[in-house]
Amino acid sequence: WLGDLSDRMHIKQRSKIDRIIDNLNINNLQRAINNPELITVYIESLYETRSFERFKFELAKQFDINRNQVDIYLSELESENKLIHEFEKAYLEANGKYLTTMYELISTYLVCRIVEPKFAVVTGTAYGGFDTFVLLGMMHNDRGKLLSIDLPGKWTEYDVGYAIPNELHHRWDQVLEDSKKSLTDILKINDVDLAIHDSNHEYEHMKWEFEQFVSNMQEGVIMSHDILHN
Repeated sequence: WLGDLSDRMHIKQRSKIDRIIDNLNINNLQRAINNPELITVYIESLYETRSFERFKFELAKQFDINRNQVDIYLSELESENKLIHEFEKAYLEANGKYLTTMYELISTYLVCRIVEPKFAVVTGTAYGGFDTFVLLGMMHNDRGKLLSIDLPGKWTEYDVGYAIPNELHHRWDQVLEDSKKSLTDILKINDVDLAIHDSNHEYEHMKWEFEQFVSNMQEGVIMSHDILHN
């Protein structure tokens, strides 16, 4: 069914060669020399179907749920044709191609469905890819609020969260500024139990955000996009 969803969403995947070329630079080559184990992780990430199957297995194991339950959650997502089409249309209008992959979006939905967060935070919203799939999970959980943080004007003339379907907006709010100005207070005021980093991937900023999550979250899950960037 993943292939069917990919066809409907018109996911424009970069080729494996394109993805390798995009990541060939001095900084990443130096990281590879210093951390050779990352090479294996990166190569495996190019074969997303295999990685996703292993992810589903690990997800069921870590959260101590039946593997069949994961497939049930996937079937629920499969039924959301209307909302996914609305998301896809707006996202491709704004950007022309996805900044992430189908498997990453669906994985985010699964984590949200299993964790059932009361309050989630996404840093680095862009047009709202991860945010939309968190909100889809919250819709099926029938609980939860999402706060998205990103800089205004960063994503051309399109608004932050432009692709998030209107039907999901009642669970969504946003803060339009650098996460360093507001994230700490947000985490202290709200009982955040799902945090997703996808903002500035420079070392110091990533480290700072993770420290805020770890210091202020009582329990829950921390996720990060582009983990091999730094």
